[in-house]
Amino acid sequence: MFKVTICDPLIKEVIHQGAISKEGVLPAFRDFPWGDMLAKMRTAKEADIHFSPSIRFENTRDGHVFEISIVEDKKETVFYLFYGESAEDAVPSELLDQNASATADILAEFAAGHYDRVEERFQAGPAKPESMGGAQRPWWKFW
Repeated sequence: MFKVTICDPLIKEVIHQGAISKEGVLPAFRDFPWGDMLAKMRTAKEADIHFSPSIRFENTRDGHVFEISIVEDKKETVFYLFYGESAEDAVPSELLDQNASATADILAEFAAGHYDRVEERFQAGPAKPESMGGAQRPWWKFW
């Protein structure tokens, strides 16, 4: 089971979503309203924005944590990934500039408990543009 929390840009507190099975992890990522959250940020005052939109999964059995945040600038929209061996991990590993396809692949490894593969992906760094599934497509059309 995985405990799920989300951050809405315009809400000061983290929102607890309950628990889901490992089969629910990828759908939770794919169904998260990334576009709606980014749209809220575009029209909000900067002082009203508290977080980047994000979703966090914590394995309730072993404490491993995987968090996904999205960032938009004038050129592109990318996911930032954070992985820790426990919720108390003071300095989680981070992997920046990921597209939706690469993010889903790494998240699937995390949900399956293949932490060695997750670590390898984080150590390898960002995907090369030619391996990002066509960097010209909008991020929401990767699935």
